[in-house]
Amino acid sequence: MKKLLFRISAVLVTCAIAYFVIIYVASLTGFANWLPNGKYTTGKGYYTLSRFREIDKFSNIDVLFLGSSQVYRGFDTRQFEQKGLKAFNLGTSAQSPYNSYFLLQEYLPKLKPKYIVLDLYWHMMTKEDVTESTVDLVSNHELTDNIVDMALTTHDYTIISSLISNFVSRVHTPLTKVREKKLPKEVYISGGFVESTVPEAELAMTNPKKAYQFRNLDSKLKEPSEFQLNYLEKIIALCKQNNTKLVLVLLPVTKEYKNNLTNYNDYTNYISTISKKNNVPFIDYNTRKGLSLSSSEDFLDKNHLSPSGASKLDQFVYEDLTSLGIKESSISSL
Repeated sequence: MKKLLFRISAVLVTCAIAYFVIIYVASLTGFANWLPNGKYTTGKGYYTLSRFREIDKFSNIDVLFLGSSQVYRGFDTRQFEQKGLKAFNLGTSAQSPYNSYFLLQEYLPKLKPKYIVLDLYWHMMTKEDVTESTVDLVSNHELTDNIVDMALTTHDYTIISSLISNFVSRVHTPLTKVREKKLPKEVYISGGFVESTVPEAELAMTNPKKAYQFRNLDSKLKEPSEFQLNYLEKIIALCKQNNTKLVLVLLPVTKEYKNNLTNYNDYTNYISTISKKNNVPFIDYNTRKGLSLSSSEDFLDKNHLSPSGASKLDQFVYEDLTSLGIKESSISSL
């Protein structure tokens, strides 16, 4: 029996060593495309690496924006800085409350934001699969305790494999030496905003890509998942513990998309109930009085704002934060 256990242990150890060696050689030689890193890998994506490289320059900010791609396309931090507010946009691709919670664990102590604006876009609130978003973060962030915990808590093979392959590849190529891939018609703006440089002519509703999306709009929303709701509750508790004011928002989608949803009010009522229960403000910018957005000019697609749309939105967000009590502070210390 002892010999059998010894042989099994030896095989497992040998397999583990071989696995690490294969990953190391593959990443060293550049033949790492087959590695289980999901869609997003180090230095690839929508400037996640740039945000994490820049965020260490920030501290004691006024407002932190969190959420998915709608966030990093919707909140232009320059607009807030011009009005005297220190802001950072920590939106990342497909980021859900699950990911936002671990990012807050990582950055709340340093950033010490007065306000956190968290977008609760329905596709992020209803999803159980956090592979895309978590692999993106693991691939582009230093492997700190919070990031490792985020990966391991999923118990997902692809995510944990990505964690291991990133750990091994950084033995020979530290994250500080990685060059981030620049994307066509996209510009990273200091503070976390991604600005599209798509010509206005390509934003027209007749554009094939945009037209396709408008032929395939969702008609009914799923209920928020218990998994994401659990982490939303954790975020609310964490903000209260740190004396940080949390604001829940729904960023605007095109009127065609919103009007096609038969149970839109059911979803917003669900979020409103959570808002009232926890005494946390909730603002729906799809129904915000005075905010008028053109589907052709102010949106890149059915749910992502163009720079002109972001500019219009941010005027209202600033007004709402001001009404909630946020005060201007000097930004000269950035």
